[in-house]
Amino acid sequence: MKKLILLCLTLITASTFGQAIKPKMMIVPSDAWMTENGFVTEEDEDGAVQKTFEYAEAFQNDPILVGIINKVGGLFAERGFNLNDMAQEIKGIQAKIERNKIAGRNISALDELALAVAPDIYMYLDFKIADAGMGRKQVSRFSLTAIDSYSKQTVANAGDAGPPNSGVESDLVAERVLAYINEVENDIMGVFEKYTTQGRMVTVEFQVSDDVIDYECWDLYGTEINGEMLIDYLTIFAEERSIGAANVMASSSGETVTVEMSIPLKSAKGRAMKAQTIALQALRDSGFKTLYKMRPDEQGLGYCIVNVTECK
Repeated sequence: MKKLILLCLTLITASTFGQAIKPKMMIVPSDAWMTENGFVTEEDEDGAVQKTFEYAEAFQNDPILVGIINKVGGLFAERGFNLNDMAQEIKGIQAKIERNKIAGRNISALDELALAVAPDIYMYLDFKIADAGMGRKQVSRFSLTAIDSYSKQTVANAGDAGPPNSGVESDLVAERVLAYINEVENDIMGVFEKYTTQGRMVTVEFQVSDDVIDYECWDLYGTEINGEMLIDYLTIFAEERSIGAANVMASSSGETVTVEMSIPLKSAKGRAMKAQTIALQALRDSGFKTLYKMRPDEQGLGYCIVNVTECK
């Protein structure tokens, strides 16, 4: 029955994309551009260097960047893409980013943006404008890289340097975008058309507290739910909700179980599905509810933790 429901959701999504509705996109300055222009901070955390890209500072202090992002966004909007304005959206989550830093919650600004406005694609824009002499400038480095905001996988990439020109910076970069926009658009739409039939990959991770392990109510091969070993029950739960085969991986101690699965883009009500959708279904599942208290912790559109906190 549940597989039939998944099939219906897949057909609904395929019909939607058949009507040429395009993914929601956010234009993001590339890591290379952010680093090159000094909008990055580094902190040493237990010997590991943690980089934080200061997007709000970049948009506030670099009007050329703002002009270029707006120009590029306009070109994609003309193609029918729904654009999120990163410069505006980052202001809305800045307080939350600061609270995360204070609380030690390691969620990037892009993941917080994803949770707030749910773009399908991060379009990383990388460029460098150099003096070409005789009053001209040149885009000496350029690329567009489309990243799926759920899986963090690259779905399109194109670009190359441009010729010297006397135009303003935004026009020079726009010329480079127009040279590659057909290629990038075709690659993005090709991937999203596959999503309509094969689903989109998300990860749900069950993290089990020491108390639950010590109480011995979470034993992957000893605990039973509805006559199934816990590891089999987890697998059945995932397989019933995945369009393709689900991948269930447990740590040697059983304290962590990672579930990778493919889900429809939309629910039966037309709402965008994400990793938390599956996590909440786990919380509502009668078998899990009988034995455990659980709490979700959404880390991104494509990744959600289910904290198994107590035995009942």
